Amino acid sequence: MPPAGYNGAMDSTPDPTITKLVGALQQALGGSLVSIYTFGASFARGPTAPNARLLVLVDHLDGPLLERLSPVSAEARKERILLRLDTPKGVLASTDVFPVFTLELIDTRVLVAGTDTLASLEVHPEHLALHCEQSLRVLHRNLLVGYLSASEDRDIAQLLRQQIRRAVYLLRAVGLVRELPLPDPPTADSIVEVVIADLLPDQGELWARLLRLARFEDAPGHDALLALFGDALQGLTRLVDAVDQLDVG
Repeated sequence: MPPAGYNGAMDSTPDPTITKLVGALQQALGGSLVSIYTFGASFARGPTAPNARLLVLVDHLDGPLLERLSPVSAEARKERILLRLDTPKGVLASTDVFPVFTLELIDTRVLVAGTDTLASLEVHPEHLALHCEQSLRVLHRNLLVGYLSASEDRDIAQLLRQQIRRAVYLLRAVGLVRELPLPDPPTADSIVEVVIADLLPDQGELWARLLRLARFEDAPGHDALLALFGDALQGLTRLVDAVDQLDVG
């Protein structure tokens, strides 16, 4: 079954496990710690997604700091909490390289310790459009490569679920590029409905079927699964072409 909150916004209220982990990070990093944020939306999370994600910003990165952090990182993994380590300068300077991640931070970050050093974060539509096109092409390739290495229907279904969940995040970014109205917080259904209707209005039923599979609401048999897989490949090809033709000037 999908995790709680699978189709909605992630709860921004730190639970006791996160509070304990934040305390351990503060103790381990001392004066090197600048900020700690929770971040991440859950509208397309899968059952194996982390329970939470923390962005840990420090004033420098070196070997001794990583060594101090290592025991806390091990504890975070036990709790299925993903730590992302960087400096404020590193995050702010990489918005053009990681525009979808930047968008996720803008939409969902919650400061839980330290100073908010990311208030000036912004994402540019041209960076988002290019990254989305590139990522969708990679996603299409992942489906082809994964299919060739899959030995059972369940492997094919899981592969398709993973890539479709990724596609929903990319569609969210495309929606921003197109300045499309989305509810706050967005859901997987609203993203697909609005963005696909704008770009590929005849593909709505396909994406609805893909979402049902991704949410474990549908378990197609062998023939139906292969047909859906083929339809997904064709749908992604059309989506890539549509994103490639976006005018973001």
